[in-house]
Amino acid sequence: MLLAVTGPARAAGPCAHAKALSKAHYYAEAEHEYKALLGLASCAKPALVIRARKQAEKQAAKARPQPEEQLLQARRLQVAGFDEEARKLVKEAVQQAPVAVPSQLREPDQQLGWWRELLGSAGPPARTALEIVIVGAGVVLLLLLIVTGLNALRLRFVPSARLAGFSGSADATLAPVLSAALSAMLSRMSDESPGRALMWQSGTEPKFELPASITEAIPQAGLLTGLVQMIDKLLYRKLFIVSGTVHPPHPNRGAGVTLLVTNRNGSRSEQVTVWEEDFVLKEAGAKAEAAVRYERLILPVAVWLAYCPMLAPKRRRLPAQLLPQRRLQSPLGAHDWRSYALFALGELVPTAEQQRHLYELALDRDSANIGARLNLAALLMQRPAGQVSPTGERAEIASGRSEGWKERLDEAGVHLGAIDESPAAAGQPIWYRARYMEAVRCLYLDEGVAALQIVSQLSSEMQDNRRSPRLNGLIEALEQPLEVVERSAQLLATGLPVSVADLRSGWLTEDGEYNLACLWARYAGTLENEERAKATVQAVIALRRAIARGHDSATEALTDPAFDPIREDPAFKAIVTVAPVAAEPDKPTRYAVTLDAGPTLSKLVGRRS
Repeated sequence: MLLAVTGPARAAGPCAHAKALSKAHYYAEAEHEYKALLGLASCAKPALVIRARKQAEKQAAKARPQPEEQLLQARRLQVAGFDEEARKLVKEAVQQAPVAVPSQLREPDQQLGWWRELLGSAGPPARTALEIVIVGAGVVLLLLLIVTGLNALRLRFVPSARLAGFSGSADATLAPVLSAALSAMLSRMSDESPGRALMWQSGTEPKFELPASITEAIPQAGLLTGLVQMIDKLLYRKLFIVSGTVHPPHPNRGAGVTLLVTNRNGSRSEQVTVWEEDFVLKEAGAKAEAAVRYERLILPVAVWLAYCPMLAPKRRRLPAQLLPQRRLQSPLGAHDWRSYALFALGELVPTAEQQRHLYELALDRDSANIGARLNLAALLMQRPAGQVSPTGERAEIASGRSEGWKERLDEAGVHLGAIDESPAAAGQPIWYRARYMEAVRCLYLDEGVAALQIVSQLSSEMQDNRRSPRLNGLIEALEQPLEVVERSAQLLATGLPVSVADLRSGWLTEDGEYNLACLWARYAGTLENEERAKATVQAVIALRRAIARGHDSATEALTDPAFDPIREDPAFKAIVTVAPVAAEPDKPTRYAVTLDAGPTLSKLVGRRS
């Protein structure tokens, strides 16, 4: 029919064919004809093109199936198994008009509208925030890598040491035992030691190595590992090698250990040989196994390392007039390493006589060793069994050596006075312990006024330095014992009764209980008859509480002069007899300064009043 229309129409004029197509409802073809004639024929106008287009669109809309019909057809296709064709029809229906798609035609992973709307509103800000966090984390990681690298570079200039082990013994098990003992001792040295900037490494130097999975997947990565290791060897590092040699027992010197310290390239070295005879260990070593006697020498060896100038950090050179202040950096005022080693060994011997001998030897080598002075004073303040009060000089020590207790207390006062005047003790825990012991010594000598003056001075210093982290634990441990010492000093100074009710109102530590027992015993000495009996009962109760807390209060009570007024009381005799009492101290005095955690005072103050 199109050929029949177009033939005559084309002969009638240029626009006749387009008009005929439009009349025959071929609007799309008519629009095409009019567009082709625009500008060529006067009958072809834009308005005709627009009208033909609108009519073509209406015609297409009528011919197109309705969205509802498309959804029904899509459902039939889905049931038949044609999921892809069904999805296309659903898409066309939704594009044609906004319709609600049945749940059967939705995709299983399709998001609900309200959720997509929420994502659309909150998603971009959340993504932006996440990107900022990622960028920030990357910057922080980069900074950490830079800081780690700079720190690693800095540590190459900080003295460090590697323990290479011990040789010279046929016993293969001795070398690792001594190496472990020395490593353990060095790890306990605090930052107060002269070698506080020294870092101790394991027996082998750490090497840069990539994980095996990387080197297996990328064989060329092994070249990177070798390159980094080579650069590490070439770069400067302040590393020292520590090695030891054990010597067989010598007839006169006993067993010995030589320690050698060299720098990384071996151009500098220092060494020392330590013998049992030098540190009063030969007699005990002759009765011990080889491993034990060599292990005892590790302590003085470790002390020598702490004092070794080669391992100490370099300090700025000081003018001559400031050299005395520079010497104060020695631990506990001990400038001689052998003096400090003898003092530290005093903590390891079992008897008070051996401890005293080592402390005296330490002071022979260096009288400025305030640690040895403090421990020696603590030993001297222990009244030997069988001696009377300090005013009686006729007592004899069980060993047969004539030494009155007042003589011992006077010598202890000399040592405590030296600590008080030592610049090395200023502001240090050892000063507080020495002052406390001096107050107790005054009580032993019945010098109540002097004890009150010391207590007042010590209380003022404790109040001013209460917030010091270094002294916090010590001050707390001193408070209660010092308070009871003050009451005892008041009793001696005035001879008048003192109040003790407020002391019992709060919780007392074991030291507080013991000192309270001492106070009640002294107070009982000022009373008579029934009042004396009541005070004696209170003293026994407090002493029993202290003994029940698990410490050697009974041992101290046997010789403590504070209990002299009630020493013949049956209740007192019963309690100190029933409690386990050691005839001779078999452990270091509680005032002692040990090498544990370095040359710091690691033990809390003891109880004496």
